[in-house]
Amino acid sequence: MDLSVIYPVHITFATRYILKRITACLTNTTQGMPHAEHVIALSGKPRYIKQAKHIIKGLNQTLSTHIRVVDYDTPTTPYSPGIARNFAVQHATQNQLLFWDIDILGSVQLYKAMPNHIAGISKQPNQSISQTIDTMGI
Repeated sequence: MDLSVIYPVHITFATRYILKRITACLTNTTQGMPHAEHVIALSGKPRYIKQAKHIIKGLNQTLSTHIRVVDYDTPTTPYSPGIARNFAVQHATQNQLLFWDIDILGSVQLYKAMPNHIAGISKQPNQSISQTIDTMGI
């Protein structure tokens, strides 16, 4: 699959709940799209970054996948997820991109269906968003 899934992740004291969400989100996305490249632009407080990297290292081992972390030193205040996404894109190696927020949980079935929908969109680049949504049954 020629797909990179991009996740901007910024963890501070106020958003430390994301540490728990990382496992759930990445487990579902990597099981649903095992052949996709998963790239995380990780920034925030060093203490939480260290914890997140530890969680991701464990996921790489238990899920037999490769989730790549790129350290993103936030150049702006407040944090900009758009800039973080752009940074991760620079480190992606695949031609198609899927942007996903780490705190959004989707089912494994949703992620398994995405590559087929992406392939369909690629075959019909002039298809409108509403037509694409109709074919997804949303």
